[in-house]
Amino acid sequence: MSLLERWKNLAEDWSSWARDPGHDFYFWHFNLPSLLRMVPPEAKRALDLGCGEGRVSRHLLRAGVDVVGLDISPYLVRKALDGDPPLRTILADGTDLPFRSGVFDLVVASMSLQDITDAPKAIGEASRVLEPGGVLCLSVVHPLSSWQAISSRPDSDHTSYFEERDYDENVYIGEKSIHLHSAHRTVSSYFLMLADAGLVCDYMAEPRPSAAMVQKYPGLADMRRNPRFLHIRGRKVSLPATGT
Repeated sequence: MSLLERWKNLAEDWSSWARDPGHDFYFWHFNLPSLLRMVPPEAKRALDLGCGEGRVSRHLLRAGVDVVGLDISPYLVRKALDGDPPLRTILADGTDLPFRSGVFDLVVASMSLQDITDAPKAIGEASRVLEPGGVLCLSVVHPLSSWQAISSRPDSDHTSYFEERDYDENVYIGEKSIHLHSAHRTVSSYFLMLADAGLVCDYMAEPRPSAAMVQKYPGLADMRRNPRFLHIRGRKVSLPATGT
């Protein structure tokens, strides 16, 4: 089963998981703030690539950004429309964006690229719809974390970090869990995908919770030692015209 087919089957569980207020400490107080530090304050028109049920889009919308959410799951697009505030959403494939070139100054891909099989094509499309100087802000599961999830399995046979492959992972927060299906890729792969799409990385973060944050939210304790997320910003550069 492809990653796409798996996520179509997972959509209802993911929406319930993402909207559980008990998970605020995990996403709203740790992963999202680090992602938002990459977003230029002057951003005006954004595409949320793989918007899911719309939690990042709604945050940007409340901040005054004109946002369009895009997802390939009909269920998640409907949930985004039903959110508060409701979102403008489009049901489409992230590797074939239904937009003209250069119409956004911001593309956000929050925890979505590891779930797109053809990530290079998705990043290339994100670059195409960005105006010169616009940015792609992405967050993914940190490759060290995905590799650990693979290598800890009894049947892993000591899989190399450099072997890119799909994997399954059970994520636990408190007494709730969700079974996720994603793709493990290396750090260098993400940087090369950006470069091939004409994007220059000008910011990268491996967010680590503070001791005070862990004291308030003990579920983040392991992330003091092991990186869980990787955040990268790629800026579309405008190449100078060549003379004859």
